Amino acid sequence: MARVLKLSELWRTTTVRLTALFLLIFVIFAVGLLALIWWQTTVSLQKSQTDAIDRESVALQRIDAEGGFRATIMAVGRLAQQPGPGIYYLADPSGQMILGNVTDLPADVLAEPGTFSFNYERPKPVDAEADAPVPKGNALVRSVQLDSGLFLVVGRDVLERRGYTAIILQWFAIGVGGIVLFSLVAGVLTAVRVLRRVETINATSRKIMSGTLSERVPVTKRNDEFDGLATSLNQMLDRIEQLMQGMKEVT
Repeated sequence: MARVLKLSELWRTTTVRLTALFLLIFVIFAVGLLALIWWQTTVSLQKSQTDAIDRESVALQRIDAEGGFRATIMAVGRLAQQPGPGIYYLADPSGQMILGNVTDLPADVLAEPGTFSFNYERPKPVDAEADAPVPKGNALVRSVQLDSGLFLVVGRDVLERRGYTAIILQWFAIGVGGIVLFSLVAGVLTAVRVLRRVETINATSRKIMSGTLSERVPVTKRNDEFDGLATSLNQMLDRIEQLMQGMKEVT
């Protein structure tokens, strides 16, 4: 009957210690890679959103310069009605809102052209209940004053970007956790197998030392290093037994 191995015995094995060392190195590497992926994803998505804001802002400025404020109002109105993370706001020269899909902007956004980031209240979905809380958003916008005198604000809601980043990090963390768990289980099972083979050799040695010289180390069909060791030990024991038998015959 196989002996139950204690945790302290497992930890003393080279296999488990090497597994723990490699796992520690892997976790450090994975955490560093996770941080790099998060940073690269954030920078890439932020650049993508910034480029989209720049393109739309330039296009609307061209429309205003070529078609006047009426064409600008129509273009911004179409964009504001589209679903997605886009933020659009158009105000008259005094700062009064003409149209847009956000209703509250910080005063400094319209005070001078530039890039701004702020929290805002997002419009409720059409099917939302009356007492449902107002959804919050975080905006990255660029404001400009058009040739017609109107103030244009174009931006993106960055919460969606953060959601993409969170999903990537979540699945990467799950993958790392799965690898770590699998490695731990594999290391423990390997250590148990090694200890059992070593214990078999020790048990055979104890029997031989007690006087049973015909006892031999079991050899499996795996042909691994333990079978090679067992074969060498058995050959040595055969030779010792022959010498002992020869000495008995001489005496």
